[in-house]
Amino acid sequence: MRITWRFYLSGVIFFMGCAPHSDGLPDSGTASAPVGWDHISVDRTMEMVHRADIQFLDTRSEADYLTGHLPGARHLDAGWLRTEVDGIPKQALLRSDADQRFTEVGLDASLPVVVYGAQNDTATARAFWSLAFFGADAGLRLLDGGVDAWTRAGGALETRSPTNLANEWGGSASREQLQVDKDWILERLDDPDLLLVDVRSNDEYQAGHIPGAIHVEWTENLDADGLFHPSDTVLAIHGDPSASTVVVYCQSGARASVSWALLTFAGLDDVRLYDGSWNEWGTDPDTPKMLGEEP
Repeated sequence: MRITWRFYLSGVIFFMGCAPHSDGLPDSGTASAPVGWDHISVDRTMEMVHRADIQFLDTRSEADYLTGHLPGARHLDAGWLRTEVDGIPKQALLRSDADQRFTEVGLDASLPVVVYGAQNDTATARAFWSLAFFGADAGLRLLDGGVDAWTRAGGALETRSPTNLANEWGGSASREQLQVDKDWILERLDDPDLLLVDVRSNDEYQAGHIPGAIHVEWTENLDADGLFHPSDTVLAIHGDPSASTVVVYCQSGARASVSWALLTFAGLDDVRLYDGSWNEWGTDPDTPKMLGEEP
C-alpha cells in the first residue's frame, strides 16, 4: 500500500511523502514549515548546511565526531538512546531520559533535524527512529551515505563544537504507534493484515524466527555504493506489501530501524518496530519459534 498521507498531532501537520522535486525542507529564507520524514541527498544537504533553522545531528562516537563533522553539527552517540529494560538489552529509553539526552545536546523539536552517521548504518537509523518516536515536530531527514558520502562529494568537515546548546527538546507526545511489543505480536500472529519482516542475516533467520515472518536482510535496502535504493525498489524487495501493518525486527532493533525508515519513506502508512526483537522473543521459552524457511 503506497500512499501520501497526513495526520494531525498536537496542532502540527505532518506530511508523509514529498512534493515532486522537493525534499520537503523549507527553502532558504522561509519559515521552518512542519514536514515529515525522509532521506536527503548530499547535494541538497550542501545547500543548507550553514542554515541556522536546520539542525544537524552526528550520531557517531565522540572520537569520530571530534575528528571532523559537518559544520555546526551537534553530537549524540546513538548508543546513548538505548538501555536495558526488564533484562532485555538495547531498548528505547524512558521518555524522561530521552528528553534529557536531546536537551543536553541542544536539540529543538520544533526545528528540522538532519541525522547522519559514518554511512547508512544501523545505529544512525536507530537514532532517527528514536527522534521520530520521541516527538520530533518539524521534520526529520536521514543523510543518505553519511559522512563517507559527504566527504566523497567534497563536503567540508570541522572540528569545533557548537556552543549554542541552550534548547529544550520539547517534543510532542511519544508516537507509540511506531513500535510494538511481544504481547502485541502474540495476539496477532494469525492476522492476515500483519506482515512480519525479519531483517537479520539468513543464517540467523534459519536458526529461528517469529512464525510467519518473511526474510529481507536490511542490507538489501542499499545499493552497491551503500546508498539507499529508490522507494520502488525497496517496496519490490519486500514483495510490494499489501498488509495494512508491517512490523520489522532484528536482534535488538537497530538493523530493523533501517528497514523501518526505508519502508516509511516509501509511503507505507503503518510500519512499526518491534523494539525487543529477537533479544526478547528468542529468549522467551513461551514464544513460538520457526526454524528454517517458511512453508
